[in-house]
Amino acid sequence: MTTTNLPLYRLLLKGGATEAEAEAAAISFDPLLLATKGDLADLKADLTWRFIVIMGAQIALFSAIVAALKFVP
Repeated sequence: MTTTNLPLYRLLLKGGATEAEAEAAAISFDPLLLATKGDLADLKADLTWRFIVIMGAQIALFSAIVAALKFVP
């Protein structure tokens, strides 16, 4: 276990986890896999853009359906 995971290990023990559970969780924890605020901001911007594109596609599809229904007697 690395020194970065030692505080996590201690907190897990203090929280009531067994030594085996705390050690397993602390060993499997990788701080490099955590998302930063910048990562979350990028994700939000990307998802917002995708949502706008999907809404535009839905509007186009429904407009085409309404236009096609005008030709149905």
